[in-house]
Amino acid sequence: MSTVKHFRSYHGRAKLTFEELDTKPLEMFREYLLEETLTKSKLKLTKNTAS
Repeated sequence: MSTVKHFRSYHGRAKLTFEELDTKPLEMFREYLLEETLTKSKLKLTKNTAS
C-alpha cells in the first residue's frame, strides 16, 4: 500500500472521495512521484513505477 502512503503524503488528507478526483490532480500526483518521491534506497522512482 505504498501508493496510498505516497498519495496521502501528496494531498495531505487522510480521506479523499472519488468526486474530488479528476485527471489534473492525478497527473500532478504522477509528476510528484517522478520528481519528489524516493525509494527506500534513496533513489528516484522509475517512470514505470509511477505510471
